[in-house]
Amino acid sequence: MKGMELSESFFEKIAKPLFEQELPAFLEAGAFGLVGEGSECFGFDDEFSRDHDFGAGFCIWLPREEWKTWLDPVENVLEKLPSFYQDYPVRMAKNMRMGRLGPMSVERFYESFIGVKDIPASWQEWINIPEHFLAVCTNGKIFLDKMQKFSALRQKLLDFYPKEVRLKKIAARLANMAQAGQYNAIRSLQREEVGAVLFSISNFCSAAISLTFLLNKRYMPYYKWAHHAVKMLPVMGSITYSTVQQLTQIALNQPQAVDTVFEIIETHCCETRMALNRLGLTQSNDNWLMSQAHEIQAQISVPELRAMSVLQDTLLHVIAH
Repeated sequence: MKGMELSESFFEKIAKPLFEQELPAFLEAGAFGLVGEGSECFGFDDEFSRDHDFGAGFCIWLPREEWKTWLDPVENVLEKLPSFYQDYPVRMAKNMRMGRLGPMSVERFYESFIGVKDIPASWQEWINIPEHFLAVCTNGKIFLDKMQKFSALRQKLLDFYPKEVRLKKIAARLANMAQAGQYNAIRSLQREEVGAVLFSISNFCSAAISLTFLLNKRYMPYYKWAHHAVKMLPVMGSITYSTVQQLTQIALNQPQAVDTVFEIIETHCCETRMALNRLGLTQSNDNWLMSQAHEIQAQISVPELRAMSVLQDTLLHVIAH
Protein backbone atom coordinates (compact mmCIF):
# COMPACT_ATOMS: atom_id res chain seq x y z
CA MET A 1 0.00 0.00 0.00
CA LYS A 2 1.22 3.50 -0.84
CA GLY A 3 1.78 5.91 2.03
CA MET A 4 -0.71 8.46 0.71
CA GLU A 5 -3.44 5.83 0.36
CA LEU A 6 -2.71 4.54 3.86
CA SER A 7 -2.77 7.99 5.44
CA GLU A 8 -5.95 9.13 3.69
CA SER A 9 -7.70 5.93 4.71
CA PHE A 10 -6.52 6.41 8.29
CA PHE A 11 -7.83 9.98 8.33
CA GLU A 12 -11.21 9.13 6.82
CA LYS A 13 -11.88 5.98 8.85
CA ILE A 14 -10.22 6.73 12.19
CA ALA A 15 -9.15 10.35 12.71
CA LYS A 16 -12.07 12.20 11.16
CA PRO A 17 -14.73 10.21 13.07
CA LEU A 18 -12.76 10.83 16.26
CA PHE A 19 -12.74 14.58 15.63
CA GLU A 20 -16.46 14.45 14.80
CA GLN A 21 -17.03 12.91 18.19
CA GLU A 22 -14.54 14.85 20.32
CA LEU A 23 -14.00 18.21 18.58
CA PRO A 24 -16.42 18.65 15.65
CA ALA A 25 -15.98 22.42 15.37
CA PHE A 26 -12.33 21.98 14.45
CA LEU A 27 -13.25 20.09 11.29
CA GLU A 28 -14.74 23.38 10.11
CA ALA A 29 -11.64 25.41 11.02
CA GLY A 30 -8.59 23.29 10.20
CA ALA A 31 -7.06 21.85 7.05
CA PHE A 32 -6.04 18.21 6.93
CA GLY A 33 -3.85 16.44 4.40
CA LEU A 34 -0.43 15.06 3.59
CA VAL A 35 1.94 17.51 1.92
CA GLY A 36 5.66 18.09 2.23
CA GLU A 37 8.90 16.16 2.50
CA GLY A 38 8.92 12.41 2.05
CA SER A 39 8.52 10.14 -0.95
CA GLU A 40 4.93 9.29 0.07
CA CYS A 41 3.92 12.92 -0.49
CA PHE A 42 4.98 12.60 -4.13
CA GLY A 43 3.57 9.08 -4.50
CA PHE A 44 7.07 7.72 -5.15
CA ASP A 45 7.36 5.50 -2.07
CA ASP A 46 8.05 1.80 -2.57
CA GLU A 47 9.33 -1.20 -0.60
CA PHE A 48 12.67 0.56 -0.11
CA SER A 49 10.95 3.54 1.50
CA ARG A 50 9.58 1.49 4.37
CA ASP A 51 12.84 1.06 6.22
CA HIS A 52 12.23 4.36 8.08
CA ASP A 53 9.49 6.90 8.84
CA PHE A 54 6.75 4.91 7.11
CA GLY A 55 3.24 4.73 8.47
CA ALA A 56 -0.12 6.46 8.71
CA GLY A 57 -0.19 10.16 9.46
CA PHE A 58 -1.39 13.56 8.32
CA CYS A 59 -0.73 17.26 8.67
CA ILE A 60 -3.10 19.74 10.29
CA TRP A 61 -2.81 23.39 9.21
CA LEU A 62 -4.26 26.48 10.80
CA PRO A 63 -3.18 30.15 10.83
CA ARG A 64 -0.66 30.80 13.60
CA GLU A 65 -2.93 32.97 15.74
CA GLU A 66 -5.74 30.43 15.68
CA TRP A 67 -3.53 27.70 17.15
CA LYS A 68 -3.53 29.66 20.43
CA THR A 69 -7.14 28.56 20.83
CA TRP A 70 -7.05 25.16 19.22
CA LEU A 71 -3.68 23.55 19.91
CA ASP A 72 -4.38 21.95 23.30
CA PRO A 73 -7.82 20.58 22.34
CA VAL A 74 -6.42 19.17 19.09
CA GLU A 75 -3.48 17.53 20.85
CA ASN A 76 -5.93 15.95 23.30
CA VAL A 77 -7.78 14.36 20.38
CA LEU A 78 -4.57 13.19 18.70
CA GLU A 79 -3.51 11.43 21.90
CA LYS A 80 -6.55 9.17 21.53
CA LEU A 81 -5.53 7.86 18.10
CA PRO A 82 -4.39 4.22 17.93
CA SER A 83 -0.70 3.33 17.62
CA PHE A 84 -1.23 1.06 14.60
CA TYR A 85 -3.48 1.05 11.56
CA GLN A 86 -3.69 -1.86 9.13
CA ASP A 87 -0.54 -3.29 10.76
CA TYR A 88 1.42 -0.09 10.07
CA PRO A 89 2.56 2.35 12.77
CA VAL A 90 0.60 5.55 13.25
CA ARG A 91 3.00 8.49 13.26
CA MET A 92 0.84 11.06 15.04
CA ALA A 93 2.47 10.81 18.48
CA LYS A 94 4.68 13.85 19.15
CA ASN A 95 7.88 11.81 19.16
CA MET A 96 7.10 10.30 15.72
CA ARG A 97 6.12 13.38 13.71
CA MET A 98 9.68 14.44 12.76
CA GLY A 99 8.36 17.94 12.08
CA ARG A 100 6.44 16.61 9.07
CA LEU A 101 3.07 15.69 10.60
CA GLY A 102 0.57 16.96 13.10
CA PRO A 103 -0.31 20.59 13.91
CA MET A 104 1.46 23.27 11.82
CA SER A 105 0.81 26.93 11.20
CA VAL A 106 -0.05 27.81 7.62
CA GLU A 107 2.48 30.64 7.67
CA ARG A 108 5.31 28.54 9.09
CA PHE A 109 4.72 25.70 6.64
CA TYR A 110 5.08 27.88 3.56
CA GLU A 111 7.80 30.07 5.05
CA SER A 112 9.98 27.03 5.80
CA PHE A 113 10.08 26.15 2.09
CA ILE A 114 9.70 29.36 0.12
CA GLY A 115 11.09 31.90 2.57
CA VAL A 116 7.91 33.96 2.86
CA LYS A 117 4.71 33.24 4.75
CA ASP A 118 2.49 34.21 1.83
CA ILE A 119 2.71 34.08 -1.96
CA PRO A 120 5.95 35.69 -3.24
CA ALA A 121 5.15 39.31 -3.99
CA SER A 122 7.82 40.08 -6.58
CA TRP A 123 9.84 38.41 -9.31
CA GLN A 124 12.91 38.79 -7.07
CA GLU A 125 11.26 36.60 -4.42
CA TRP A 126 10.05 34.06 -6.97
CA ILE A 127 13.28 33.60 -8.86
CA ASN A 128 15.43 32.62 -5.89
CA ILE A 129 13.17 29.89 -4.52
CA PRO A 130 14.67 26.45 -5.33
CA GLU A 131 12.35 24.49 -7.59
CA HIS A 132 12.34 21.44 -5.35
CA PHE A 133 11.08 23.48 -2.39
CA LEU A 134 8.13 24.67 -4.47
CA ALA A 135 7.52 21.04 -5.44
CA VAL A 136 7.58 19.99 -1.78
CA CYS A 137 5.01 22.53 -0.59
CA THR A 138 2.59 21.82 -3.48
CA ASN A 139 2.73 18.01 -3.62
CA GLY A 140 0.56 15.49 -1.85
CA LYS A 141 -3.16 15.78 -1.20
CA ILE A 142 -5.59 17.80 0.89
CA PHE A 143 -8.08 15.56 2.69
CA LEU A 144 -10.29 18.30 4.14
CA ASP A 145 -10.10 22.10 4.13
CA LYS A 146 -13.49 23.74 4.48
CA MET A 147 -12.16 27.23 5.19
CA GLN A 148 -9.56 27.09 2.38
CA LYS A 149 -7.02 29.03 4.43
CA PHE A 150 -4.30 26.57 3.50
CA SER A 151 -5.56 25.53 0.07
CA ALA A 152 -5.94 29.09 -1.25
CA LEU A 153 -2.20 29.73 -0.89
CA ARG A 154 -1.42 26.29 -2.26
CA GLN A 155 -3.47 26.95 -5.39
CA LYS A 156 -1.70 30.24 -6.07
CA LEU A 157 1.64 28.41 -5.98
CA LEU A 158 0.25 25.65 -8.20
CA ASP A 159 -0.66 28.35 -10.73
CA PHE A 160 3.12 28.34 -11.32
CA TYR A 161 5.77 30.99 -11.78
CA PRO A 162 4.87 34.44 -13.09
CA LYS A 163 5.32 34.51 -16.87
CA GLU A 164 8.52 36.57 -16.85
CA VAL A 165 10.21 34.34 -14.27
CA ARG A 166 9.26 31.19 -16.17
CA LEU A 167 10.71 32.63 -19.38
CA LYS A 168 13.96 33.53 -17.62
CA LYS A 169 14.30 30.06 -16.17
CA ILE A 170 13.56 28.44 -19.53
CA ALA A 171 16.21 30.61 -21.18
CA ALA A 172 18.77 29.68 -18.52
CA ARG A 173 18.06 25.95 -18.86
CA LEU A 174 18.44 26.13 -22.64
CA ALA A 175 21.71 28.04 -22.31
CA ASN A 176 23.06 25.52 -19.82
CA MET A 177 22.04 22.61 -22.06
CA ALA A 178 23.89 24.24 -24.96
CA GLN A 179 27.00 24.96 -22.92
CA ALA A 180 27.19 21.66 -21.00
CA GLY A 181 25.88 19.29 -23.66
CA GLN A 182 26.32 20.67 -27.15
CA TYR A 183 29.67 22.33 -26.38
CA ASN A 184 31.57 21.02 -23.34
CA ALA A 185 30.58 17.33 -23.29
CA ILE A 186 31.83 16.67 -26.81
CA ARG A 187 35.07 18.66 -26.44
CA SER A 188 35.84 17.03 -23.10
CA LEU A 189 35.38 13.61 -24.68
CA GLN A 190 37.71 14.50 -27.50
CA ARG A 191 40.30 15.55 -24.91
CA GLU A 192 39.67 12.31 -22.94
CA GLU A 193 38.86 14.36 -19.83
CA VAL A 194 36.45 11.82 -18.37
CA GLY A 195 35.77 13.80 -15.20
CA ALA A 196 34.79 16.85 -17.23
CA VAL A 197 32.61 14.67 -19.45
CA LEU A 198 30.73 13.31 -16.43
CA PHE A 199 30.17 16.81 -15.04
CA SER A 200 29.04 18.06 -18.46
CA ILE A 201 26.59 15.21 -18.99
CA SER A 202 25.27 15.59 -15.45
CA ASN A 203 24.69 19.33 -15.94
CA PHE A 204 23.06 18.75 -19.33
CA CYS A 205 20.71 16.11 -17.90
CA SER A 206 19.81 18.26 -14.89
CA ALA A 207 19.04 21.26 -17.11
CA ALA A 208 17.06 19.11 -19.56
CA ILE A 209 14.91 17.66 -16.77
CA SER A 210 14.33 21.07 -15.21
CA LEU A 211 13.40 22.51 -18.60
CA THR A 212 10.88 19.72 -19.15
CA PHE A 213 9.18 20.57 -15.86
CA LEU A 214 9.16 24.26 -16.79
CA LEU A 215 7.59 23.53 -20.17
CA ASN A 216 4.86 21.57 -18.39
CA LYS A 217 4.37 24.28 -15.74
CA ARG A 218 5.30 21.88 -12.98
CA TYR A 219 7.92 22.23 -10.25
CA MET A 220 10.84 19.81 -10.42
CA PRO A 221 11.21 17.68 -7.27
CA TYR A 222 14.39 16.89 -5.34
CA TYR A 223 17.14 15.56 -7.60
CA LYS A 224 16.82 11.91 -6.59
CA TRP A 225 13.20 11.86 -7.82
CA ALA A 226 13.55 14.22 -10.80
CA HIS A 227 14.35 11.56 -13.41
CA HIS A 228 11.65 9.23 -12.09
CA ALA A 229 9.06 12.03 -12.16
CA VAL A 230 9.89 13.53 -15.54
CA LYS A 231 8.60 10.58 -17.54
CA MET A 232 5.07 11.31 -16.30
CA LEU A 233 4.95 14.74 -17.96
CA PRO A 234 3.08 15.09 -21.28
CA VAL A 235 5.44 17.58 -22.95
CA MET A 236 8.88 16.05 -23.60
CA GLY A 237 8.59 13.81 -20.52
CA SER A 238 9.25 10.41 -22.05
CA ILE A 239 11.86 11.87 -24.43
CA THR A 240 13.82 13.49 -21.60
CA TYR A 241 13.58 10.34 -19.48
CA SER A 242 14.97 8.25 -22.35
CA THR A 243 17.77 10.74 -23.12
CA VAL A 244 19.00 10.69 -19.53
CA GLN A 245 18.92 6.89 -19.49
CA GLN A 246 20.94 6.70 -22.67
CA LEU A 247 23.56 9.25 -21.63
CA THR A 248 24.13 7.65 -18.24
CA GLN A 249 24.65 4.18 -19.71
CA ILE A 250 27.35 5.01 -22.27
CA ALA A 251 30.80 3.46 -21.89
CA LEU A 252 32.84 6.65 -22.21
CA ASN A 253 36.11 4.83 -22.83
CA GLN A 254 34.90 3.30 -26.08
CA PRO A 255 36.11 4.73 -29.44
CA GLN A 256 32.56 5.44 -30.63
CA ALA A 257 31.63 7.35 -27.44
CA VAL A 258 32.11 10.78 -29.02
CA ASP A 259 29.77 10.03 -31.90
CA THR A 260 27.22 8.36 -29.62
CA VAL A 261 27.12 11.22 -27.11
CA PHE A 262 26.94 13.77 -29.92
CA GLU A 263 24.02 11.96 -31.58
CA ILE A 264 22.03 11.57 -28.35
CA ILE A 265 22.52 15.19 -27.29
CA GLU A 266 21.81 16.66 -30.73
CA THR A 267 18.69 14.51 -31.12
CA HIS A 268 17.41 15.72 -27.79
CA CYS A 269 18.19 19.34 -28.62
CA CYS A 270 16.31 19.00 -31.89
CA GLU A 271 13.30 17.57 -30.03
CA THR A 272 13.57 20.45 -27.55
CA ARG A 273 13.61 23.05 -30.31
CA MET A 274 10.53 21.50 -31.93
CA ALA A 275 8.72 21.48 -28.57
CA LEU A 276 9.54 25.17 -28.09
CA ASN A 277 8.16 25.90 -31.55
CA ARG A 278 4.96 23.92 -30.91
CA LEU A 279 4.40 25.76 -27.62
CA GLY A 280 4.85 29.09 -29.36
CA LEU A 281 7.84 30.00 -27.21
CA THR A 282 10.23 30.35 -30.16
CA GLN A 283 10.01 30.49 -33.94
CA SER A 284 13.61 29.75 -34.97
CA ASN A 285 14.52 26.38 -36.52
CA ASP A 286 18.04 26.56 -35.08
CA ASN A 287 18.87 23.46 -32.99
CA TRP A 288 21.71 25.32 -31.24
CA LEU A 289 19.93 25.88 -27.92
CA MET A 290 21.91 28.97 -27.05
CA SER A 291 20.13 30.70 -29.94
CA GLN A 292 16.80 29.47 -28.60
CA ALA A 293 17.76 30.80 -25.16
CA HIS A 294 18.50 34.27 -26.50
CA GLU A 295 15.23 34.30 -28.46
CA ILE A 296 13.28 33.59 -25.29
CA GLN A 297 15.29 36.02 -23.19
CA ALA A 298 14.50 38.78 -25.69
CA GLN A 299 10.78 38.31 -24.95
CA ILE A 300 11.17 39.21 -21.27
CA SER A 301 9.64 42.61 -20.53
CA VAL A 302 11.21 43.13 -17.10
CA PRO A 303 14.45 45.04 -17.83
CA GLU A 304 16.40 43.62 -14.87
CA LEU A 305 15.54 40.05 -15.83
CA ARG A 306 16.27 40.60 -19.50
CA ALA A 307 19.65 42.13 -18.62
CA MET A 308 20.81 39.12 -16.61
CA SER A 309 23.25 36.69 -18.19
CA VAL A 310 21.33 34.15 -20.24
CA LEU A 311 23.05 31.39 -18.24
CA GLN A 312 21.75 32.67 -14.89
CA ASP A 313 18.35 32.52 -13.26
CA THR A 314 19.05 33.45 -9.65
CA LEU A 315 19.87 36.81 -8.14
CA LEU A 316 22.52 35.22 -5.92
CA HIS A 317 24.69 34.44 -8.92
CA VAL A 318 24.27 37.91 -10.34
CA ILE A 319 25.19 39.54 -7.04
CA ALA A 320 28.25 37.28 -6.71
CA HIS A 321 29.55 38.55 -10.02
